[in-house]
Amino acid sequence: MSKRLIGCCLFALLLSACHQQPQWVLFYYPDATQAPATLETQAIAGYYQNLDHCQRKGAGLIKLAGTDNGVFVCGLDCQQTANGLHCEQRH
Repeated sequence: MSKRLIGCCLFALLLSACHQQPQWVLFYYPDATQAPATLETQAIAGYYQNLDHCQRKGAGLIKLAGTDNGVFVCGLDCQQTANGLHCEQRH
């Protein structure tokens, strides 16, 4: 019985890995007045399953900072490449 349960769990795990949701990455630059052309891994402030959550968190970080500076960028499915970070989309 336990082998069957383990088999079902492994199958469910493999199935969920094949259907991952897109991932939005929040890049936050607290001292900037505009977003940089090249995104930096040091600026990653979180990971979100949808753009709306990413944008709300970025806006919240700027509000909490209480300064006139600060910008954020939400990037979709970002990957490190030889030329730096590449995101499918930027908002």
